Amino acid sequence: MSELAFETGDFEKSLELNKKLIELKPDAYQYYSKTGLLLALFDKNEKAELYYEKGREAFAKKEKEYWAKTDTLSMASMFMMIGDSIKSKELLKLAIKRKPYDSVYIKVLKEFNDYSYRETIKQLKKVMTEFKYSKQDDNSESKIIEIEK
Repeated sequence: MSELAFETGDFEKSLELNKKLIELKPDAYQYYSKTGLLLALFDKNEKAELYYEKGREAFAKKEKEYWAKTDTLSMASMFMMIGDSIKSKELLKLAIKRKPYDSVYIKVLKEFNDYSYRETIKQLKKVMTEFKYSKQDDNSESKIIEIEK
């Protein structure tokens, strides 16, 4: 539900649901990181950093387990999610050294090199201001959500 709320631009609902998810599963770094991102979106940067720090702590507790279960690209993505872009980029460079002609690795490295936390927040703020979400009743029992520019 939180991810659906996020994807449809209901960032306040997504934030509310992420906080509940943390209560239900306090060892899941993903929920802390998403909460941090959403708090930053609402210009609550000090709180955002606290959630990112908690996410890094939760991640660190299970890092060895994650390494045992996944690949380098997934780990790079996880490090990016918790705000460690340096470690993420190091892993991607190592992966490319192992497979320098694999276009997937090169595309992923370019995407991560282009990633900017600030740019992500800026784009999400743009979504918040450009689109107006409204519910309209079409005289039936269902509601239609329209996105108006």
